[in-house]
Amino acid sequence: MWMIIFVLQALLFSTAMGQFKIQIQVTAMSTPKAYLKEFIGAQDINMIDSVRTDRPGEIRFTLPADAHPGMYRVVMGPQAWLDFIFNREDIVLSTHYKAPVDSLKVIRSQENILWNEYMNHFMILSKKQEGLARLLTLYNPSDPFYKTIEEELTGIAQTDPESVSRRIIQDYPETYVARMLKIEQSPRVPVGLSRDKEINYIIDHFFDDIDFNDSTLIYSPPLIYKVNGFFGLHQQAFPPQELEEALIDGVNGLMSKAAVNDAVFAFLQDQLALMFERSEFETFFAYFTENYLLDASCLDETRNLELAETLEAIKKTTIGNTAPEIIIPSDV
Repeated sequence: MWMIIFVLQALLFSTAMGQFKIQIQVTAMSTPKAYLKEFIGAQDINMIDSVRTDRPGEIRFTLPADAHPGMYRVVMGPQAWLDFIFNREDIVLSTHYKAPVDSLKVIRSQENILWNEYMNHFMILSKKQEGLARLLTLYNPSDPFYKTIEEELTGIAQTDPESVSRRIIQDYPETYVARMLKIEQSPRVPVGLSRDKEINYIIDHFFDDIDFNDSTLIYSPPLIYKVNGFFGLHQQAFPPQELEEALIDGVNGLMSKAAVNDAVFAFLQDQLALMFERSEFETFFAYFTENYLLDASCLDETRNLELAETLEAIKKTTIGNTAPEIIIPSDV
């Protein structure tokens, strides 16, 4: 009965023109306040609102008409939060304070019905795999049941992990969830390529399915996860003596694609700086700093000065240059 009342309240609450309503019923919620955060890449760094619950466990937020689509997080307590997709629709969810993800029910929101289906698919596979692996340790390899468990584990390992993603992309191409999942798709490698050519093909076609002109993709984790995977693949594909040159080629290709959208370009500038500034790839970072970071519109004067100093320090210690003189003070 309470659920019917809650849905009716949500519908009434959603009558204000030009606004979108986020409502979450949280069973056993022990805190009186909730916080709404927006994702920038893989980090929920921006808190955009906070509310006190009108009644125990009833959380209500309002987003303006121009709120960007993306992934958002509701924080209900120190160890209690829930991520959801917003794409300009009212949202009604219910969950339990002690297990917000596992107990999530989507009452209203096509985006989150699809997202929940996708997440549940992987959670079920993961739990099955974990349970069978533990069960396997209880049996002797000579036991007939041991072989049965092994076959089940093999079957899970051979499950196509992208089958649910492809179906959502095909059936709901205009949703934000589909655009997120499209990023995660792996390049289809032609049959018959050697291992070396296969890796090179994947690198060359890694970003084929990404619409870099879609600036809303910076407000959820998949794009930066994809970029991380791209440079991680380089570290597998190239020997150390060729790696930094390959990274430079890779970043030039990536930033050339991202140049179609100023917001995406600036986002990748910032994220790649964080990724490589303290890495061992000094030659690569010097190149990236000189060609993509210095005087970038997304950086303030202080940050530009820091990068200029870092670049100068790298250049002074690059192979082929004379190392700076080190003065060791004598004992007094």
